[in-house]
Amino acid sequence: MQNTYRRPGGGIAPIVSRLRRLGACLLKRGEREDPANGETAALRIRHERLLEQQAALSDLTKGQVFQSEDLEQVFRLLTETAARSLGVERVSLWRYSEDRTAIRCVDLYQRGPDRHSAGAELQAVLYPAYFHALAQSEAIVADDANGDPRTCEFSATNLTPLGITAMMDIPVHVHGRIEGVLCHERTGSPVPWMPEDRLFSIAIANLIALALEQGERCRTEAALRESEPRFRTLTDSLPVMVWVADAEGRCTWFNKSWLDYTGRTLDQEIGYGWTQEVHPEDVDGCWRSYEKALQARVPFTLEYRVKGRDGAYRWILDSGGPRFSPTARWPASSEAALTSPSGSGPRKRHAHGRYRSIISPTTMR
Repeated sequence: MQNTYRRPGGGIAPIVSRLRRLGACLLKRGEREDPANGETAALRIRHERLLEQQAALSDLTKGQVFQSEDLEQVFRLLTETAARSLGVERVSLWRYSEDRTAIRCVDLYQRGPDRHSAGAELQAVLYPAYFHALAQSEAIVADDANGDPRTCEFSATNLTPLGITAMMDIPVHVHGRIEGVLCHERTGSPVPWMPEDRLFSIAIANLIALALEQGERCRTEAALRESEPRFRTLTDSLPVMVWVADAEGRCTWFNKSWLDYTGRTLDQEIGYGWTQEVHPEDVDGCWRSYEKALQARVPFTLEYRVKGRDGAYRWILDSGGPRFSPTARWPASSEAALTSPSGSGPRKRHAHGRYRSIISPTTMR
C-alpha cells in the first residue's frame, strides 16, 4: 500500500477516490463473469460492502463529531464504524507510551457483545518482531495471524485464547510520527483481507490522526488563553515598552509603559494607529523593515523615533520576533517586541536620560 493514501492530518480524499475506482472495476468483472459462476456472487458481496464503506466514510466526514473535544467519544465512534463496516469482531486503538517501549489500548470495541474497554498494555520487549514491523510497515496485513512472523508472537497470549485468526494493523501518524496503531482482528474461519479493507482501514486511521491533532490544538489554544492574562499582567509591570501584533502585522496590544510614554489610549494605538507617533522621516523605513521581517517570519531589530506625550521625539531600539504555536508551522497570532533606548554619542545619552523617565512612573505626570 503506497504512503500517498495516508496523509498526515487525516486526509481521506485520495482513499475515497481509490475505493470508487475499485468499485467500478468490481462491477466490470462481475459483468464479464458467468452468472452461474460462484465468483460473481463473491464480487457482488465485495461491491456491496465497498459501497457500505464509502457511505460510512461519507457519514464520518460530514458529521460534527470531530468538533468535539471528547476524544474518547471520537475513538469509540471510529472503532465501532470500522468493526461494523469490515465485519470483524474486534477493533482497537493503541497509543505509544511516552518512552515508546509499549503501546496502551485506549479503546477496544467488541462487536458481538457491543462493548468498549481499555487499559491493556503490550511491551515491546515481549513482542520485538511485531514492534519492528509496526515501525517499518505501511500496514501489517496477516491473513494467518498465527503463522505470520510479524504477529505469531501473540499466539499464546492473545490469538489462541481469543480465537483470533487474522489481523490487520494500520499505524496512526501524527505530524509525520507514528503515535499509535489501529488493530483489526478476525475470529472464526480465516478470511483474506481485501484491498478495499486495507484502504478503508487507512482512512479510519487518518481520521484518528485528525482527531488527535484537533485535540492537541484545543489543548494548546486553551493553554494560550490561560497564559495570555498572565503575560499581559507581567509585561504591564516591566520597565520597558512591549507591543503585540497578529500574523498580519496589525498591533493588538500595548503595555502600560508604551501607553504612559505616548500618552495615548490602547484603542488609539491598536491596528496601525501607533505609526502616527513615529517620526515622519522614520516611518517609511521602519515600516519596510518591519514588513520584510513579518513576511519572512524572522526576528528583527529597528531604530526609529517615537513621539512622547510631551510632544518630543526620542530614539528607541525595537527588537522583536514571532511566537510560534507548538502544533502549527505558521506563527501564532502574535509577535512581541521590547523597546529600549539606542543611539551613539549625544543621542544615546539623551535617550538614556529619557528612558529613565519612561520606565519610572513617579516621573511621568
